[in-house]
Amino acid sequence: MRLTKVPPLLGCSNAILLAIGLSLIAGCQPSGTASCNTSGGPQVAKTMPKAERVARAQRFLAAGKSYPLGSDDFVCDVLEINYESANALLGDKPVYLGTGSGISATLVPGDVVGWKHFGSTGDPDDGGHVAIFLGSGRFIDVAHPGEAPETVPGFGLQTVYKSSNY
Repeated sequence: MRLTKVPPLLGCSNAILLAIGLSLIAGCQPSGTASCNTSGGPQVAKTMPKAERVARAQRFLAAGKSYPLGSDDFVCDVLEINYESANALLGDKPVYLGTGSGISATLVPGDVVGWKHFGSTGDPDDGGHVAIFLGSGRFIDVAHPGEAPETVPGFGLQTVYKSSNY
């Protein structure tokens, strides 16, 4: 394999460049907005039973594994997909759920929920947050990069959306 130095890409976060690089090393070709995954990609995640998502999230919670990239890293691990930002995981048309404790009324355990945020650069890959709905008003979440998953009762007054992608 011959390695070639590539100039930096303007507007791309290091996480996205790393994900693209790892995909290319694995022999995948990036395609549009979907991540490239040698184990089946986004279609596997979309068809994975939501009960399996909950079981995987609970296993990762019990294992106490830390996630260097935070909540989006954790959710990608649960879904068995390569890294996508929280904003990408939520999709182009996330479903508004509301704020406070009433948001879980329309959710099914295993749903991907969160909020979009565009960081100081305005880059859609810079910000946002996602978690897995556990049921009974609780979520499995990684609050900050480098932390392990924890169970939380909600997100306070944060406006929350359900993913239109997963």
